[in-house]
Amino acid sequence: MPDHLSAEHLEGYRQRTLAPRELLAADDHLAACEVCRQQLRDATPLQAPRASILPLPSDDSAPAGHLSSAQLAAYVSDTADDVDREIVETHLELCHACAEEARDLRAFKASAASDRDSASTVQTRWTRRVKPLTVPLNRLVTAPAGRAVFALAVLSLMLIVVWDAARYRRLERRFEEMNRTVDALKRQNASLRGATDALKVENQSVSAVLSDRLADNDRLRARPTPPAPRPYASTSLQDSSGQATVSATGMVRIPPHGPLPPALSRAVGELVSGGTVSPVEALQPAFASLRADVTRSTLSFGRGGAKPVPVPLSPVLTAIRSTQPTLRWRPVPSAREYKVTLADLDGTILWESRVGTKTQAPPPPNALHPGRVYFWQVEALVEDASTLSPSVGFLLLDERTRRDVEQMERTYKASALALAGVYASYGLYEDLLIQIERLEELNPASPQVQAMLNNVRRQIGRQ
Repeated sequence: MPDHLSAEHLEGYRQRTLAPRELLAADDHLAACEVCRQQLRDATPLQAPRASILPLPSDDSAPAGHLSSAQLAAYVSDTADDVDREIVETHLELCHACAEEARDLRAFKASAASDRDSASTVQTRWTRRVKPLTVPLNRLVTAPAGRAVFALAVLSLMLIVVWDAARYRRLERRFEEMNRTVDALKRQNASLRGATDALKVENQSVSAVLSDRLADNDRLRARPTPPAPRPYASTSLQDSSGQATVSATGMVRIPPHGPLPPALSRAVGELVSGGTVSPVEALQPAFASLRADVTRSTLSFGRGGAKPVPVPLSPVLTAIRSTQPTLRWRPVPSAREYKVTLADLDGTILWESRVGTKTQAPPPPNALHPGRVYFWQVEALVEDASTLSPSVGFLLLDERTRRDVEQMERTYKASALALAGVYASYGLYEDLLIQIERLEELNPASPQVQAMLNNVRRQIGRQ
């Protein structure tokens, strides 16, 4: 409400036409404002004597049979005279609606009075407790020395805040550096773990290679000492390139090359005089493992009792050069299906396949690796039973040895006898058999050629 009541508010208060809340507020203002009370007295005419005890109802003051808002406001605010108070109290005892409205007005007045008391109480407490403390502070601030002390205190507080912010920033940077260090250590740890895993794999590979070398050494120690070479007998044979001669000293001459190199001459001499040739030293451990009379974990010796078993034909106890050879075997009568199994030297199965009634099958690409020994076996399914062939093996030459053989093939391609010495030296017995069969056609009555032929056939199981 503004500082003073307007003329409309004063007229409404005088006529008792304001709402109950506005009447109470105006009444409180008039109690405190002398100017508004004077304006109210100036605007109020002299009242005529009362015509009756009960007030006459009017259309703009209250509904018929009820008290007006002005009567209720004057009664609640204790501004009614004794006659009006008695009239209102008598009516309130008889009218429930007016009594309810009077109670609402009393509750509103009590709430307003409580708010004023609370504000007054807070102001009193502030004045009594806080204000005395501000007096010395005001004196301190207003005094020259006090102002200096206050400025120094403010500066100290600012320095503390700045120093604390700088310290927090240093701690934050240190925390970020620690996080970066931890991340770097994690990456280094992961790298070390990867290197450790790689070293473990390499160690396993080296251990496997070492185990293979130790096994080869054991097989070499267990191999019987070869007999002393027999003296050569001078002989001559008809070769595909002309008449070849073998002297008593082991020198072999083949046209048009003349004397062969010492190693090849020695191989040809042993082949002609004794019918067999030991493989070169690098291949001897592999051929020793091919001839080892042991039962393997995955490939067993042939079984079938009185029933016929499939017989492996090629490659058998020989060296080969192709990484995808064709495995061939002799068929079994009434066989409805064959199953071929291929394993490495340790007995690990590398390939297993059912081929129907075919009697040959090539291993899949990339199944074989140069320089390794492999074993294979055939199982024939006959009616409700099966028969198993013996386990046979072959050696796949390494790349360097294969290139050496191919180089000598190009050099001595016209001489069956020289090629026979080359194939015998490198364990290529199936290729050796072809060259000896060529020599047999050229020398049908030669006992040396027949001995060579029989030994090779027995070597690869063709006899």
